[in-house]
Amino acid sequence: MRRRIIKGLLLLSLLLILAVAIGDLMSDRRKSAIEETYAGGPIDAVNHAYIDGVRIAYREYGDSSNETIVLVHGFLGSSYDFRFLVERLEEDYHIIAPDLPGFGHSTRPNDYAYTASNHAATLHAFMTVMDIDRYHLLGHSMGGRVVLFHATDHPDTVMTLTLVAAAEASQPSRRRLPTLFYRMVFSNYYVQRYAFRNVHHDDAFNDKTYFDPMVYFSGDIPPEILRKMSSHVDLENLDALDTLDVETLILYGEQDSWTPKAIGESYHVVLPSSTLVIIEDSGHMPFIESVDAFHAAFTEFME
Repeated sequence: MRRRIIKGLLLLSLLLILAVAIGDLMSDRRKSAIEETYAGGPIDAVNHAYIDGVRIAYREYGDSSNETIVLVHGFLGSSYDFRFLVERLEEDYHIIAPDLPGFGHSTRPNDYAYTASNHAATLHAFMTVMDIDRYHLLGHSMGGRVVLFHATDHPDTVMTLTLVAAAEASQPSRRRLPTLFYRMVFSNYYVQRYAFRNVHHDDAFNDKTYFDPMVYFSGDIPPEILRKMSSHVDLENLDALDTLDVETLILYGEQDSWTPKAIGESYHVVLPSSTLVIIEDSGHMPFIESVDAFHAAFTEFME
């Protein structure tokens, strides 16, 4: 009986290894096709700056004589995420959208601390290199925590703050999972697409047309870097938000299951100079699937 159980477990293990190998092969073929589709195309049009040896890719739009808006993406995102919003803002603003270290076309150093506070420090150093000392800040999801750290550390630089589906101020403790987990989940195209199927409320925006660029920019993040990103969120929490005296727009999608609107409501209670807007029929990325409503709310706030 014991021998049968051992044989059964061995067979199950072999089948699992085979399934993973086949899945990896299919995923690699799909990612190669994505690379061929996008590499060298318009979405690769970025500039570069260097902060402490880290290459920061960034996109820049609009007239530099206008007020500057800095757009900060979320986890597994990139500056390309804001393409639809940029089209509506670039006539009136000077826009800078960096790829945070580890994401997009920026480098992925092994010795970088992938925390929101360190990303915020890098962002401040980046804006110093850009020679811009006052600007509006907009952060999405993880990027919301980044801009909050930036605003609390350097309030004199921030003209207004916009939190879009921002992650919670206090991050829950997470177990440090094996590197193999990150390879199987975040490096596999099909597993990742299944996991991200509900990013948008409207299924039309879950099409590969919107998903594949995300894979192009962040599908090659090494599993060990992803593991560091996950474990580093435990190192910090945002404090004293009730003393942050910056006009703040808090904007969430009604149907966001990743960062529910209750998080936005809690920020609205804590932040003294905040305005809360909930966009109906929108998920985690309202600046994509509800860009007109998003732009209207943002414009009203800025006016």
